Amino acid sequence: INIEIALYKHEMERKLRESEERYMLAAQAANDGLWDWDLQTDSIYFSSRWKAMLGYEDHEVGNSPSDWLDKVHPDDLEQLQVALAAHLRGLTEHLEKEYRMLHRDGTYRWVLTRGLLVRNPEGVAYRVVGSQTDIEARKKAEEQLLHDAVHDALTGLPNRTLFLDRLSQVLERANRSAEYTFAVLFLDLDQFKVIN
Repeated sequence: INIEIALYKHEMERKLRESEERYMLAAQAANDGLWDWDLQTDSIYFSSRWKAMLGYEDHEVGNSPSDWLDKVHPDDLEQLQVALAAHLRGLTEHLEKEYRMLHRDGTYRWVLTRGLLVRNPEGVAYRVVGSQTDIEARKKAEEQLLHDAVHDALTGLPNRTLFLDRLSQVLERANRSAEYTFAVLFLDLDQFKVIN
């Protein structure tokens, strides 16, 4: 019986190592930064990839919530805190929020954070685990698409779409306030198509 118990224990340890290895490889392949917030101790584990995404070495980021939240752009912080609070109260099934974080080089980078609350058998939340993805390239591409939609590709100047949008805004403002006045200047360049 002792041999069977030893074999069983050895097999369970082997399966645990395989599972941990599989998890580690999947985490590395995803290229996401991982985090694990222990709500009982109010400490957060940040993976090396999470820290590197923001330009930091392992030893440069602590394990408190402020090490995360202090790096969030001031304009995005309240929305993230609201999303976190809603998830912690069980109002949302999962956490998913895009926001900007301060990189070590002093610039802000767009990230996507996803998380999931973990509850004990009594239903009490004791941790939140999640990932952080660098979405800076996607955000820049979105901004470029928005810019291109309302600007001339050749000159970079605002196009007719943007002009009509701004004109409608001015007209609405003029309708709301009799004291607001505006003018529209029409400029026509002869033979501009030749230059174009």
